[in-house]
Amino acid sequence: MTKTILALTLGLTIALWSCKTSSDQKKPQQESKTEPTQNSQPDPGVPIHQAAFEGNVEALEKSLNSNTEADLLNGDGHTPLMLAAFNGHTDAVKLLIEKGASINISDQKGLTPLHFAASGPYPTTVESLLEKGSDINAIDSIEHFTPLMYAAAEGNTEVVKVLIKHGADKSLTDIDGDNAAAFASQNGHTAIAELLK
Repeated sequence: MTKTILALTLGLTIALWSCKTSSDQKKPQQESKTEPTQNSQPDPGVPIHQAAFEGNVEALEKSLNSNTEADLLNGDGHTPLMLAAFNGHTDAVKLLIEKGASINISDQKGLTPLHFAASGPYPTTVESLLEKGSDINAIDSIEHFTPLMYAAAEGNTEVVKVLIKHGADKSLTDIDGDNAAAFASQNGHTAIAELLK
């Protein structure tokens, strides 16, 4: 059986995108009804989760300066740091950490901000999280996936290199006994599989 994290990542994308419209989201201010455009000015009413997801540092800073908690959970159980990390918004990640966001907080599946960043091609974001103390070998609570497994399965070579440089344990296995090299191999990323041997 070929193993892939694509379905999990797709589920994450849908769940994360829904953070913008979740009706049970705690809001510090009134939510904007208009979608921001590339040329629009930041809306001061943008919820912290949407600002993090979009990498809108100015809106994030306004939310955080108005006493919004840095680890506020949205309706899907994700923090702003998780959402910023998922899209590789390094400046937003740095700001959230500076304002007290928990670096190793996990969602209901046991995924940390580092898992989220490692699932995309964001070596700079991954590096920033590691420099601030992210658990490089964090294991999710369902499949026992590590950030290295995510990066390997998704073919994120530069992220894999950053994780290896910082000492990620290449020997860790998921609940099926597969390690990161197996994830890379099963998803056609032979160069990454070689890096992980």
